[in-house]
Amino acid sequence: MRLQGMLGCCLLASSLLLTGCHSLLNLYYSDTLPPEEGQITLAGLSEPVSVRYNKMGVPLIKGQNLDDVYLVWGYIHASERINHMVLMRLTAEGRLSEYLGESALSIDSFMRKMRFRQAADKLYQQTNAQNRRYLQAYAQGVNLWLNTHQDSLPMDLAAADYPVPAWQATDAILILSLANFGLAGNLHEEIDSLIIAQQLGTERLPWLFPVYPDEPIPHGEAKKLQGLNLQPLQQEADRLKLVSQSLESIHLHDIMASNNWALTSDLTQNGGTLLANDTHLPIGLPSLWSMIQIETPEWQMAGAAIPGIPAIVLGATPHLAWGYTMVMADNQDLFLEQMRPAGKGFEYLYKGKWLPVKQTQEVFHVKGQPDVTENMYETQHGILLNESLKSRSYLLQPLEVESRYGIALSTLSPTNDDNSINALMAIPYQQHVPQAIALANQIKVISVNMLLADKQQIGWQLTGSYPLRKNGLGQFPSPGWDGIYDWRGSVSTKYYPSALKKRQGWLASANNRIVEKGYPVNFSQTWAHPERFERISAMLNATNRHSLNAMKQMQYDQLDPMVAKLQTYLSDPALSIAIARLPEPEQQQARLAQSRLMDFDGQLHADSPAAALYNLFLSAFSHQLFADAFTDHPQAWHAFVESSKSYSAQADHLLWQDDSKPDSSPFWQKADPSRSGKAAIVAHALAAAVQHGEQQLGSDYSRWQWGQLHRYKWNSLSSQIAPYLPEEQQKMIGRLDGYLNRGPYPAGGNINTINIASYTMGQDFNTLLIPAMRLIVDFSQPDPVWVMNNAGQSANPASPHYADNIDDWLKGEYQNLPFSQEGQQRLYSAKALNFVPGQTSLPVSEVP
Repeated sequence: MRLQGMLGCCLLASSLLLTGCHSLLNLYYSDTLPPEEGQITLAGLSEPVSVRYNKMGVPLIKGQNLDDVYLVWGYIHASERINHMVLMRLTAEGRLSEYLGESALSIDSFMRKMRFRQAADKLYQQTNAQNRRYLQAYAQGVNLWLNTHQDSLPMDLAAADYPVPAWQATDAILILSLANFGLAGNLHEEIDSLIIAQQLGTERLPWLFPVYPDEPIPHGEAKKLQGLNLQPLQQEADRLKLVSQSLESIHLHDIMASNNWALTSDLTQNGGTLLANDTHLPIGLPSLWSMIQIETPEWQMAGAAIPGIPAIVLGATPHLAWGYTMVMADNQDLFLEQMRPAGKGFEYLYKGKWLPVKQTQEVFHVKGQPDVTENMYETQHGILLNESLKSRSYLLQPLEVESRYGIALSTLSPTNDDNSINALMAIPYQQHVPQAIALANQIKVISVNMLLADKQQIGWQLTGSYPLRKNGLGQFPSPGWDGIYDWRGSVSTKYYPSALKKRQGWLASANNRIVEKGYPVNFSQTWAHPERFERISAMLNATNRHSLNAMKQMQYDQLDPMVAKLQTYLSDPALSIAIARLPEPEQQQARLAQSRLMDFDGQLHADSPAAALYNLFLSAFSHQLFADAFTDHPQAWHAFVESSKSYSAQADHLLWQDDSKPDSSPFWQKADPSRSGKAAIVAHALAAAVQHGEQQLGSDYSRWQWGQLHRYKWNSLSSQIAPYLPEEQQKMIGRLDGYLNRGPYPAGGNINTINIASYTMGQDFNTLLIPAMRLIVDFSQPDPVWVMNNAGQSANPASPHYADNIDDWLKGEYQNLPFSQEGQQRLYSAKALNFVPGQTSLPVSEVP
C-alpha cells in the first residue's frame, strides 16, 4: 500500500518542510490525474468526441451524438471523482464495511434497510430503451476508465487497497436514491423525538418540535405516545441515534436546504427572464457538485451534475433553465410494534390479531473479517430497525423483543408505473416551461420544488411522493398495533402546488412552508425557518429592474430578518424590569447587550461585532431556556440540538411564545423563581452573551468579529471517514490535515441568511451548511449560464482542481459556461483531449 510508504518518507521531514511533503505527495500521485490533452481510444464510441477544459477544470464535451457523449461523460466523471462515486455507491447499498471494515457495520445494517438497490433496479426496469442506453453508455465509460486505472487510483482508494467493482447502469439511480434520502430530515427528527420522549416525557415533547410560526404546538401529535412505556426502547433508540450520528459524520444526516427564485422578463433590467438557485449542503471536500457542459449538433446543456449520475441536475440549455429546492418532505414514518416470540420467529399485534413477522437474511462482506449474516424483520408497516441498533456482538443473535417495541420504518416504494427517470432525463430537452412542468409532475423519486424558466415565462412544480395518513401528522413515531395511523396510499398529484407566470411576477422557495396554513394535504412538518424566504421576497419586491449582478448580490446577502423581530421584544418594558432585577455586573452587561442589539442593522458580516453578539445571545438564550431540563439526559440534549436544524423551538419561544398564558411552555418555569419567565430568561441570556464574548473575543467590543467564532472548514472524504479506520491510519490522516483539508476561514451569515452558513444551535459555531453551488441563468444574454462551485472539480487531493474554487467562492466570482462559439473559444483551452473509437467494447452490468 503505497500511501504508508509515502507517508513514512513524509513524516521524516521536519514540520517546517511540510509544504515539500505535500509536493512530494502530489508528485507521487501524479499518475492518478487525468490528462487534459492528447488522444484516448475508447471502445464503444461511434464517432470522435473532444473534451476541452476551462481554467477551473470544467469540461466541455462535444460529440456527434448523445450515446457517445454519455460514454465520455462516464469516463470523465470516473477520472475526476471515482473515490467520491465509490463511497456514495457503497453507502447507498449498505456495503461500506467492505471498504472500511467492521466499524461500518452499523451504517451498513441501517442503509441496507433503506432498500435503495431494490428501488433502483425497479426504476431501471421502468426506464425506456433510449434512456437505458444512455445509462449503459455512462456506466461503460466509467468501466473503461476503471479497466486501465485499477493500479493508479486516488490516494484514499489506493490506501484502502480496494479494487473497485464494475459500474452498473443502475448505479446512477442508486445514487439518486441516496441523494433523495438526504433531502428528507423527518426520519432523524422522529428518532430524536423518541429519545426525548423517553427521557423528558411526552408532555414537554411538542414544545421542542414546533412546526411553523403560525402553526399550533403539536400537542395532538404527541398524545399518541402518551401512556406508552418507552423506557424498554432506550437501548434501541440510543443505538439508532449513534447510527444517525455516523451518517452525519459522512454528510448523510444533516438536513439540507436551498434557495431559488425566478422573475418574468418585465421585472428585469435587460428584458430577459432570470433564474437563480443555490443548494445548501454540508461543507466538505469534494463538493457534491461537478460542473459540466455538453454539446452535440442538436443539443447544448450546461450546469451542475452529481458524479455517478449522468444528468445536469441544475442548469440550462439555450432555451430552458431548471433548478430546485428541498421540500423538507415528510415521507418517512416510524411505527412502534408490539411483538412477541413465536416458534422460531416473531409475531406482532395488529388490530387484535397476532400476525407473523416476515424474516429474511442479509449477508455483509467485511474487510479483513468473516462475512456477517443479519436477520431482517418486517411487518406491514415496514422493516424493523431494531436489529441494526445492536452492537456487533448481537448481530448473530435473535432480536430480543420481550417487553420491547419493534421500530418499523415506513417509506414509499416506486410503483409499477413510475416514470420518474424518463421524466427527469427528458426535462432538459424541452424548450418551454409548460411542457417541462408536465414532466416534473411525473417525478416521484425525488421531492423538490422544481423551478423553471424559458425566455418568455417562469414556472414552479412540486415533485415527489407523499403518504396519505389515516390520522396523525407523522411528525412523531406512531403506535402501529391498532392501525389508526396507517397509510392509505399516497397523495394525488392533483394536490401538488404548481404555478406559471408570464408577466409581472416572480416565484421563489427557500425550504419554507410552500402551502397556506390549513392546506388539506400534509407535505411536511419540518419546514425551515421562514426568514430566508422573507428576505428573498423583500428583495424581489424592492425593484422591477433586476439584473445578473443583482442576483449575485442576493445570493451573497447576509441580512437576518430575525434581528428586526427580536428588536421588537428587546423594547418590551417587561424586559427592562427584568434587567433591573439582575445583580451587578450582570445588569450592566445585559443593558449593554440590549443597547447594542437594538442598534444592530442585522447584517451578519464576518467582521461585524454586533453579529458576534447577536449569535452569542441566541446560543445563550437556548441554553438558559432549555439546558436545565436536560441536565441528567445528555443523549436527549444532543438529540434536541440535532433536531433544531429545521424550524427551531429556540426561535419559536423567543419570537412567538408568551409566558403569561395558563397553557404556556413549561420551559419558562425554573427551579429558581428569579430566573423564571421569558423576560428573566432573556435578561440572563443578554448578560451571558457579553460574558461569553469577552471570554472568547476580549474585552474590547470594537475588535469583536463574528468570523472569529464562526468559521468555514473544508474536511476531506478521508477525514470524514477517519473515525472508522484503525488508529494508526487515523493518525496518518490527521498528520495530513493541511494537505487533505482547507481552512479555517472567517464566515458570516447563519441559518436565516440567504448566504447561509448555519451552525448547530446550542453546540458550537462551526459552519455546517453552505451554498455548495450557485447557478444564475440570465436569458437576456447570449451565454446565459453562470455557475459557482464551493470546492473543485476533482476529488483527488493531488489535482490542481481539488479545491481551487474556494477562493472564488469566498470572493463571489462566478464562471460563465458559454453556448456561443465565441464564448467557448475565449473561456475554454485551445488544447483538447480527443477520444476516438476503439475496436471492442466492455460489457456493462445489467439488471436481470
